[in-house]
Amino acid sequence: MAASKQGVLPPGVRIAGHVIERVLGNGGFGKTYVVREERTGAARVLKEYFPERAAQRRPGSNDVMPIPGRERSFHDGFRSFVNEAEVLRDLPRHPNIVGVFGLFEKHDTIYMLMELVEGVPLANYLDQPGSVGEAELFRTLRRICRGLTLIHDRRLLHRDIKPQNIMITRKGGPVLIDFGAARLTGDRDFLTSIYTPGFAPIEQLGQARSLGLKEGPWTDLYATGALAYQFATGKVPADSWRRYEMVSNGSPDPFAPCGTQARGHYSPAFCRAVDWALSLDPERRPARAEEWVEALEGRAKPHHSVHVGWGAAPVLAIAVARVRRDAPAQAAAGEAGPRRSETVREGPEADIGASFFSSREGDGFATANSGRSIAGNRIWVNILIMMAILAAVGAAAVAISSSQQ
Repeated sequence: MAASKQGVLPPGVRIAGHVIERVLGNGGFGKTYVVREERTGAARVLKEYFPERAAQRRPGSNDVMPIPGRERSFHDGFRSFVNEAEVLRDLPRHPNIVGVFGLFEKHDTIYMLMELVEGVPLANYLDQPGSVGEAELFRTLRRICRGLTLIHDRRLLHRDIKPQNIMITRKGGPVLIDFGAARLTGDRDFLTSIYTPGFAPIEQLGQARSLGLKEGPWTDLYATGALAYQFATGKVPADSWRRYEMVSNGSPDPFAPCGTQARGHYSPAFCRAVDWALSLDPERRPARAEEWVEALEGRAKPHHSVHVGWGAAPVLAIAVARVRRDAPAQAAAGEAGPRRSETVREGPEADIGASFFSSREGDGFATANSGRSIAGNRIWVNILIMMAILAAVGAAAVAISSSQQ
């Protein structure tokens, strides 16, 4: 039985003792089927590695082959898919993470056998803003974060968290499913451009690769924050690439803070925590799921995070470019009055709606909302200090050389 025009395998195809019954999903990373184990009759989910931008069926068969010119992406993704599936398979069972039972190779591709989660997608509860109360939403987010902590501790990222990829079981618990976009951190090259607008942070986008930003737990927390934002406001946050483009051009960040959109349905502390997770700059987001849960609950306040063990490259070039561009305007402005970036706001999340990119070495940062660098002076002071140090070292070397002569 050959695959359909959409490339999905038809019912009745046998793979490693499992028979395909129906198609469950057909996304950018692969195809998902409900299968029946022949020996026990148990229903399972089978995920087929089939990246739509790099794979195709061999004509007249069910075999998978790379699209000409996409061989590297296909094979890199294949290895990544296997590595991630093995990590998931070896995880201890967790009530908020879909179970992975094994891997099978057939049709020149790889299949991941997973638990079939009985329930409804979390997206089904997106009826109207505020329809899910803060307490109920917090309980759901806390359980999701428990699952994220488990995978993050093994340096694995989900990378596609959204209401459609979370199932609510009959007992009311959320389960993270569809790890088709997951990957081990450090792999930057495989199909980076496949993402969900509004839920994917800037460091996940292929077009932002030149910024040198690293992915980590904060990447999944951005998407989880977007999920919370959608439930609280009924809207999907502004796309991160659009936010970056506007910020880079000196325009205000188009992100509308949760507190201004939720209309009193959620507490200020909860909304501040949501906005914290949605900071454009990875350095401004929570580094761990546990600390974000504490902020949602009001037991901690948003703060700069230290991404120990994950790392992220500095993007000082962006800040320097902004300082050089804005310096004349700042000089002309003189003492004309307070800048928008100096507006007093409540709490440490004073830059909500004004995300910026910061250097890991503390060299300064560029603002987003006012279009001016609020740490430009710090950057130039650091540069001048370095120049002075180099000059002093040079002078000392000359002095030593002269004394020896």
